[in-house]
Amino acid sequence: MDVSFGTLRIVYTAKGHRFIAPLLGFIEIMIWLLAIGQIFKNLNNFACDFAYAGGFATGNFVEIWLEHKLALGNEVLRLITGKDATELITYLRYAGYGLTIVDADGSQGPIKTIFTVIKR
Repeated sequence: MDVSFGTLRIVYTAKGHRFIAPLLGFIEIMIWLLAIGQIFKNLNNFACDFAYAGGFATGNFVEIWLEHKLALGNEVLRLITGKDATELITYLRYAGYGLTIVDADGSQGPIKTIFTVIKR
């Protein structure tokens, strides 16, 4: 849980969420303090060390799954076509997408490169 909260905290910090990020940081450190406290109480117990390492690895797995499900952020979608893109451009604009269109020369002639920013 410590790892998962840490990663989410970093994501929300980068996005400028001034209230969510500190809350996640608080929870992250509370979990870490509880876990490390148990480790220090049982320094001679290899099972505690193994459990902490296993929990850390599991936290990485859960964090990757969770971040994928939350899909925070934006992506730049780039469409490149050598065909007439008028209908596609009209449809995307009608659907509410902001577009940047660049006429370019491809290896087999003129192309249109269409850029848009979408939520993940």
